[in-house]
Amino acid sequence: MNLPLPPASTTGVGSLPHRDPQAACAFALNSGCDLPFWPQLPRRDPREAMIPQVAADFPGLRFDPEARRFWVDEGPGFVESLTALYEKVLDPAAAFPLAPDHAAGFYAFLEALSARAEKPAVLKGQVTGPLTFTLGLNSADGKPIYADAQLRDAAVRLLSGIAAWQVRTLRDCASQGVVVFVDEPILSALGTPAYLNVGPADAAGPINEVIASIHEAGGVAGIHCCGNADWAAVAATDTDILNFDAWDYFDTLVLYPDAIRAFLERGGWLAFGIVPTDDQVAGANERRIAERLDQQVAALAAKGLPESLVRRQALLTPSCGCGSRTEAETAKIFDLLQAASAHWRSRL
Repeated sequence: MNLPLPPASTTGVGSLPHRDPQAACAFALNSGCDLPFWPQLPRRDPREAMIPQVAADFPGLRFDPEARRFWVDEGPGFVESLTALYEKVLDPAAAFPLAPDHAAGFYAFLEALSARAEKPAVLKGQVTGPLTFTLGLNSADGKPIYADAQLRDAAVRLLSGIAAWQVRTLRDCASQGVVVFVDEPILSALGTPAYLNVGPADAAGPINEVIASIHEAGGVAGIHCCGNADWAAVAATDTDILNFDAWDYFDTLVLYPDAIRAFLERGGWLAFGIVPTDDQVAGANERRIAERLDQQVAALAAKGLPESLVRRQALLTPSCGCGSRTEAETAKIFDLLQAASAHWRSRL
């Protein structure tokens, strides 16, 4: 990873429970995170949920605000909008910005950064992954757009453009660099009865295309999945960072020691999502989190991964976004995250 980050640097996954964009940005910038992140605000507006947030410019997108439902309508005007998207993709000077009414947190973040006397060293953004997007967004017939190869390709092109635009935009506000996570929670469901015909092998190509756009724009890429996954397949992608739910799903990661060791040896970093963001946060405390981290490092070492390598190439995050928590719970989550970082660094 081509960023001079100290071990146990901290960042957020993305969503916060705030409804006020300025308050959310103040929290994100003052939470103690080494990589400040722009906040997604799904409680403020349903258009800021992870799929619609990046779908504003997708051909044929329709939105029913009362039902809070999004879908793709291939009726009148669809072909023209699809053609316009591909014409934009072919223009090397084209930009793919997030829509302001779908990402108030992003634009408030830029404003807050412009008012600071010093630039943060590294900033963190996020984009919905192509599998999660295409399996979570339906056509008018109720089928995921993943089933349509043309729509699937259009989604990858759009998401790649948004990811690259984020890198270039945030790079002006950071002194050293930008990290963009590709959020792919759907990876935990691939191969299950719901998605029996979509396996881990189907994920690599689209994800790598989005990662390539991040790299080409000069950024560092991560993958976030807050559930179980085929971690060998995830580690074999071109990602620089692998962010997983270490609170609930570490036992699934340790099943792939050879793949994780190869990932670390090629320079990859593990981002331990060590602070729970579900109801378990009520019982979480500094001691429990510190003990769990030490146990996890020991478990990886027992599988043949050098402890020094694991400890040097590690980030710490909450297990997932905090959009479903209260603001008080979110403050606790990030306090625990900073305590976990201090504990990790004491073990170096």
